[in-house]
Amino acid sequence: WALREGEALALLVPAMANRLLLAALAIGILAGPAVAAPARAHAAAPAPRRVAVTLIGEGASIEPGTPFWVGLRQQIARGWHTYWINPGDSGEAPTIDWSLPPGFTAEPIVWPRPQRLRVGPAMSYGYTGEVVLLTRLVPPADVRPGRPVTLRAHVSWLVCEKTCIPEEADVALTLPVATGRPALAPTAAAIEGARRAVPAPSPWPATMQATAETVTVAVAARGLRPERIA
Repeated sequence: WALREGEALALLVPAMANRLLLAALAIGILAGPAVAAPARAHAAAPAPRRVAVTLIGEGASIEPGTPFWVGLRQQIARGWHTYWINPGDSGEAPTIDWSLPPGFTAEPIVWPRPQRLRVGPAMSYGYTGEVVLLTRLVPPADVRPGRPVTLRAHVSWLVCEKTCIPEEADVALTLPVATGRPALAPTAAAIEGARRAVPAPSPWPATMQATAETVTVAVAARGLRPERIA
């Protein structure tokens, strides 16, 4: 039956390529499903990330009970940007979900100053090129020297050009525990550069009043001359 059907179909499509295809189909019908190769769907390759993220440290080791700094380094593709803690008119700030060894705690992210990112009438705040988001970690005093510990985190962020794409990754950093002040790690300069870029609190008290028509900001800036304000 299968061959007769194959011959009948071949009469309807006389092109040689179609005849070969139909003959293969007929053989598959004769052989039955036990020997027919199942069709397999090929998974699409994952899209490349626009942001490469790594967890870097300031010290080459961890001293029990002594806080230390790490940084989430974002290397952002040209033309794209990520966001500050206050993204402005659009966007979303990155998040870090820590998975730390027992007794370790993580303080909130310390954010370097952002760039202004104007898109039409909207203004956002974020980063291009490269940025290091800082976090101070506190180890327990009873963590045992001589054993390495691994700091892990799940990171998510929004990266935008003309369109915005949510991305995420798992990062990790393994450091030995040792007594005494830690030596600087090779990535310490990147941590220090990010620290210098963190905005400093203003020494001048400021107040703001708003109505439906105006916003008035008053700054008690002792020693600041009006001509220096721009």
